[in-house]
Amino acid sequence: MNIENKTSRPIPGTVITATFEDGQIHGSAGCNSYSGLYEVSDGTIKVGPIAITEMACLDPEGVMDQELTFVQFLQDAQTFRLTDEQLQIFTFDSEALTFIPPE
Repeated sequence: MNIENKTSRPIPGTVITATFEDGQIHGSAGCNSYSGLYEVSDGTIKVGPIAITEMACLDPEGVMDQELTFVQFLQDAQTFRLTDEQLQIFTFDSEALTFIPPE
């Protein structure tokens, strides 16, 4: 799945992905790969800890900050909503990430 934040999209030239499978999450955070564990129970989700590779990417500008924000968001995840077309993950303060299937 690709990811789209409700208020902004990934930086042009980057792709953020997430695959949820058998209690493990993995994907690309825009430059680096990440992986970790997740648990789902009664509409709640807990993600982490997350391990991420440590390549330093300077282009496009801001990609490293985007990655840190994304990984922190996953680790702050509280609840989720799943429909046929998207997965939304929410933090305790109702911020949301929306994962959409690739086109």
